[in-house]
Amino acid sequence: KTYRDQGFLAWDPEGKLSPPGESNLLALTTTLESILVGVGQRGCGFESQLEAAYRFLVDPSPYAKIEVATGRAKPAMLRLLDRVQHGSSDPLVFAGLVMAFRYCGLLDASVAAHEQARRLDAKIPTSVVHTFRMMGRYEDALAEIQPERDIADEALLHEAMGNHEKAAAVFEERKRQAVAASATITSEFATFLDIWGATLHRDRSVLPLFDRFEAFGDPEGQYFLGRALVRLEEHHRALEFLSRAEQNGFFCFPALERDPWLDPLRCDPRFVEILRRAESRTRDAARAFEDHAASRVIRV
Repeated sequence: KTYRDQGFLAWDPEGKLSPPGESNLLALTTTLESILVGVGQRGCGFESQLEAAYRFLVDPSPYAKIEVATGRAKPAMLRLLDRVQHGSSDPLVFAGLVMAFRYCGLLDASVAAHEQARRLDAKIPTSVVHTFRMMGRYEDALAEIQPERDIADEALLHEAMGNHEKAAAVFEERKRQAVAASATITSEFATFLDIWGATLHRDRSVLPLFDRFEAFGDPEGQYFLGRALVRLEEHHRALEFLSRAEQNGFFCFPALERDPWLDPLRCDPRFVEILRRAESRTRDAARAFEDHAASRVIRV
């Protein structure tokens, strides 16, 4: 837990802060360790090591992305909105909101946050590709693809647009480039590549590979794996992944409602219940956003 839930730590052995900060050194170092470890492969968002050292623990934006990916999308959204309300012009704040809004199901707000981030920094990367894809804005998503980072996304977009042959060719080329550019490919990343490639071809031989991702930490990742399982006609397991995605913090109702890959589940009562829960949570997040003063800044 961070100081006042603001995403940074406060060492306060004499209790001078109001409310008091952390006075237990062991507790402080334990929290610090969890924050640093929690960044994982996402990184802190700062290219320079010196910049990262002095900004990471006082800038809530990178930590907010960790919160979003570990089931706290709404609190992260509100905390970043607080920064906007207080006049922040940091593009990382808005880039973090792109992700937080999407997890909460506020896709129009996610796009608006992306546009504001780009006005502040024309080159800042955001995750708007996923937002556009969930909105069915495939051409806009393709325009935002970064080939060195979005290994499978371009292929999946071509597949969504009905161009299977191009999707397969693009995927194989991006996979080849990724392997050639990386000295070491983690086994997890390699497994993901195997899953996405097989999903494009509806190859059920990869079904055992999903076992290692049942406890995958990112709920949006669980959603993507769930929709892949539907395409592979493994509906029961798909529902398990989709339910975990919603329960663990990816409750994007518009994505679940519109995704054509999920159409075979529409009449299943278990999927209807997942939709009901996601819709309720998305509406709650929408009310929280609309009630926040920063919603006037992020115009939807």
